[in-house]
Amino acid sequence: IIKEIGRGAEGSRDMTQEDAQYLYGAMLDGGVPDLELGAILIALRMKGESTEEMIGFLTAANERVNVLHNPNEGLRPVVIPSYNGARKSANLTPLLALLLQRFGIPVVVHGLLEGFGRITSGHIFRELGILPAASPTQAQQSLDEHNLAFVPLSVLSPGLARLLSLRAQLGVRNSAHSLVKMLDPFRGQGVLMAAATHPAYMDTMRDVLGSQGAHALLFRATEGEPYANPKRRPCIEHLHEGQCDTLFEAEHDSLKSL
Repeated sequence: IIKEIGRGAEGSRDMTQEDAQYLYGAMLDGGVPDLELGAILIALRMKGESTEEMIGFLTAANERVNVLHNPNEGLRPVVIPSYNGARKSANLTPLLALLLQRFGIPVVVHGLLEGFGRITSGHIFRELGILPAASPTQAQQSLDEHNLAFVPLSVLSPGLARLLSLRAQLGVRNSAHSLVKMLDPFRGQGVLMAAATHPAYMDTMRDVLGSQGAHALLFRATEGEPYANPKRRPCIEHLHEGQCDTLFEAEHDSLKSL
């Protein structure tokens, strides 16, 4: 596979969806030696992942994510991936989660405990007395009792957490940074807050999540966090059963007039 994907931007070839799923499964399971793992991550970074590859990667990741069960059968649980934190403005992700909880909607927020100089959702939850789940069992208990759980990625998907941590060694992002934003621990029953920083990646997320028949709200992130910017609303799309509907058009007026 490295021979195929490692020939640079011009000479490399994309993997099939099946090969991508098989390879990423091995990467998540610790079945790829460090030298080859680094080569694969850099080759993908240079080549760029195709939609078919991302579908294969996400399928492998969702097969291995620790499953959570919906405590309220009448409502779909909302899954909020919080990995960026805020640097310039307030991080409103915890507020979004708490408002949904107030309406009786089950909510899982997953992310990192480290802030790297930013204010993370984990920091804010801790100030409010909502501590990170230390195990999948504890996450389920928090969901059952409070309709809200903050789950570190290391608890939700240890394999993805390991791949995400390689950024510190390699100095560049890898596929895991995109995949964590599309995980569904409810095995297709959740509603994902699918937020992208770059418009081009929204197209990829739309195609990948659409192929899975996922339920999601797709929109432009605010400082990388999955809530709509309250100053100027982005376009918000609803993905469901392979369909895509626009719920709200983007606001384009100046901030002064808005």
